[in-house]
Amino acid sequence: PASGSFNRSGVNLSSGAQSAMSAVFAAVLLVAMLLFARDLVVFLPLPCIAGLLWLVAWRLIDLKDLQKTLRQGSANLISCLFTMFATVLWSLEGALIGGVMLYLAVIYISRLWRHLR
Repeated sequence: PASGSFNRSGVNLSSGAQSAMSAVFAAVLLVAMLLFARDLVVFLPLPCIAGLLWLVAWRLIDLKDLQKTLRQGSANLISCLFTMFATVLWSLEGALIGGVMLYLAVIYISRLWRHLR
């Protein structure tokens, strides 16, 4: 469910959608496709679908913004890398919560360390 919404947002963004109705239109189109073409959908190879999802997800990443964020400090780098790898191992919600908690812990420890020196 979470991956589907991210990928649908990517498709809407890349196609130039400008309103919330684009999500409704995408949902209606998906339901129509499943109703009328369900016998053909079973022949789609899962690796092809996975490749399309990866492509759309990759296009959601703004590399310039990511580079700028990672240059802002080690807490950003550590929590970003942790969250990226945790999404592969855990649920999306668990990875995000873990990334935020790790970020806060790194900030707290670094400020405590500076205070103790």
